Parts: sequence; structure tokens; C-alpha cells
Amino acid sequence: MFSGHFLKNDVVDAQAVRNFGLQLQHRAERVALMMELLAAKEFSFHFQQGSIFADSSVMEGQEAKEYLLGNGFLDQEFQIFLEYGRKWGIM
Repeated sequence: MFSGHFLKNDVVDAQAVRNFGLQLQHRAERVALMMELLAAKEFSFHFQQGSIFADSSVMEGQEAKEYLLGNGFLDQEFQIFLEYGRKWGIM
């Protein structure tokens, strides 16, 4: 697998570029698989500032984390952010 040195200012050869392409392809496939799993749980997706965000009003953060870990993802492959909306009402 790719060692990561390609992103620095080192001298690079054609094979390093090919290896980097394979790493990107593998990562894109993992993201797509994660999206398919979350879509089955009613998540919606949007792209912002170079990241893909998955939103849900159905599944809680800890439940989503356990679901992804249970499906073979590592905790360093995703981040969970929680936002709570305050709702007001009058009785």
C-alpha cells in the first residue's frame, strides 16, 4: 500500500503515482460503501468544504457509530458530530 511520501516534496516515480491512485480508489470505495449503508438507515448526504456529511433525524450518534463499526469500518474512517435543534412551543 502507499506509504504517504508522495504528498511531500520528495522525488517521485510513476509507480508511486499509480500506488497513490490505488489508495484513492480504495478510499472512494470505502466512502461509497459507508454511504450505501447509511442511506439504508434513512441518512441524507451533502458535500461541503471538501467533506461528505451524512445527516439523520432517525439514528443517534452512538447508534450510528456502532452500526458502522459493526459493518467493518474503523473509527478513524469517520467522525460523528451531534447537533441538536431547539424547538419551541406554546401551550
